[in-house]
Amino acid sequence: MKKLFLISAAVLTIGSITAQPLVSPVPPLLNKKGVEILPRMGDWSIGIDATPIINLVGNAMKINSGSTFNNPANFNMPDGFSIYGKYFTADNRAIRARVGLGLNKKIQTSLEMKDGQSDPNVTVEDKYTMNNTNIQIVVGQEFRKGSTRLQGFYGYQGGINIGGNSSVYTYGNDYSTSNANPKMKNWGSNIDVGTGTRTLSAKSAKTFGLLFGGFAGVEYFIMPKFSIGGELSSGLSLSTTGKGKTTTQRWDAPNSKVEETERETGGGSNLGLGNSSGSLYMNFYF
Repeated sequence: MKKLFLISAAVLTIGSITAQPLVSPVPPLLNKKGVEILPRMGDWSIGIDATPIINLVGNAMKINSGSTFNNPANFNMPDGFSIYGKYFTADNRAIRARVGLGLNKKIQTSLEMKDGQSDPNVTVEDKYTMNNTNIQIVVGQEFRKGSTRLQGFYGYQGGINIGGNSSVYTYGNDYSTSNANPKMKNWGSNIDVGTGTRTLSAKSAKTFGLLFGGFAGVEYFIMPKFSIGGELSSGLSLSTTGKGKTTTQRWDAPNSKVEETERETGGGSNLGLGNSSGSLYMNFYF
């Protein structure tokens, strides 16, 4: 783990180490009012995800039949939001960074008939809560081509990824001497029918990952210092996950009591090559 943090620190300094100013031969592109359209050396930018706006427009215009117009999952985005930033060390070269924050919380409830009651309208509530967190920080070096509103770019980048998830279950019907098999909702993985065991909580350890690779894309300047763009990236990724913990509950018939058990879940590591992802965004230059 220590080596991973040392590598990530080195990756995050790539932009500053290689960002030596270049002299650009490209003359400024001006609009009819004489305002520069393209970014120049010394400019910086802030970018935001364009996908949520595309979804909003698609839903408003009813051109997507009520479904998600452009599913962010298609671009391998986290369930959250990303902010992009660039600083131009030359007219055709920039240091860039992206911070992605994904926070996903899902709650499901189910009304189950209360044990010991003959009236089906007398119910109790079972509840499932899932939390998922994903944080990604990526920095890189960008090289740009073109002297018109349509700009192409490419470069390399590296970064770190930290994530984790947990699930919590609560049940309305309890185990008892007269009820060793209470009614409860099965959400797919919380009930072991064979042993009569139900899950109370499942928490994974933090996942720490490194990534390094290249990217390429296009950007179109709709107006001076404002653009929309998209890119594809691919490269090498390495992640490691520690051990998690699961708490389960069952009825211990010989001892006539509820038995709770905590057990560790395995971790591991993963090495991937050629992992591809994409993004759509809007950039504002200053």
